[in-house]
Amino acid sequence: MLNIQDAALKEISLMPKEQVLTKNINIKEQSKALKYIQLIGLSAMFTLFLHPLSLFSQHKLPYKIEGLINADTGTVSLERVGSSNLYPLTMENISTKVENGKFSFEGSIPDPMGFSLQYGQSYISTLFAIETGNQQLTIDIQI
Repeated sequence: MLNIQDAALKEISLMPKEQVLTKNINIKEQSKALKYIQLIGLSAMFTLFLHPLSLFSQHKLPYKIEGLINADTGTVSLERVGSSNLYPLTMENISTKVENGKFSFEGSIPDPMGFSLQYGQSYISTLFAIETGNQQLTIDIQI
């Protein structure tokens, strides 16, 4: 049983010289096409597998939220809205203590993100966006 390379050599040895030259040119063109296809494949692999990893290393900008609440003590937490897949892992279970009616959060985010604010079990705010830079909130809980 002949393998493909042996069969190709046998075919070439039986051809006239002019056809052998043409056959060699076609093989070179096929080789260029194959390299081009491999390059496209590598580009696709980068796009599908490696590019998403670069998103984790994107530059994050700092944010700071300072707030006032009509309660002396307690806990205020930031609650994600929507799928947790849309948020970085660092934006999970964020809470802070209320002291003398004041609270604050600090961190970094890659883009503006939607949250609601919760105070204990008695108050949940409407959706708001955390953006880079300083933000100030005033919460009026009606207990």
